[in-house]
Amino acid sequence: RDVTADRAIAAELRKTTEFLERVIDSSADAIVAADTTGTITLFSRAAERLYGWSADRVIGRVNARELYPPGGARLIHRLMRSPEHGGAGRLEGYRTDVLARDGTLVPVLVSAARIMENGAQVGSVGVFTDLRERLGMERRLTEAQEELRTREKQAFIADLAGAAAHELNQPLTSV
Repeated sequence: RDVTADRAIAAELRKTTEFLERVIDSSADAIVAADTTGTITLFSRAAERLYGWSADRVIGRVNARELYPPGGARLIHRLMRSPEHGGAGRLEGYRTDVLARDGTLVPVLVSAARIMENGAQVGSVGVFTDLRERLGMERRLTEAQEELRTREKQAFIADLAGAAAHELNQPLTSV
């Protein structure tokens, strides 16, 4: 029996799988997938950085509920089922917090979707964008804008005081 075609298909499948693994691992955003019971089946390198857990420690051992504060996973799944935020079965660009390994809340922007196979849900996937740096920049920008407003007010007051002193000084000089 000629198995050349089978071997070619297997090689192509292996090549495609390796390519997809490299894409997932090189993503700047955290990618986490779980089966229908919530057991994590995929945990990208960016997810390791975001959560502080290693993929070996999480995959097949941790439930996705543990990656959120209490009630967070339930809320995400409810939003995914609603027609809002991207349509039924999807959630796009939703701002929430996740729970890091050390217990700190990390602000993220999450997009999630159900994974379907032959019309049945077999899991879900989430893509998480870490907002800590962006929120820090926004906070520093707000502080800089407030400082600029304060300096502008001080400059205006100084100009006004100078003008008032000049107006008062002119009649006194004449006298």
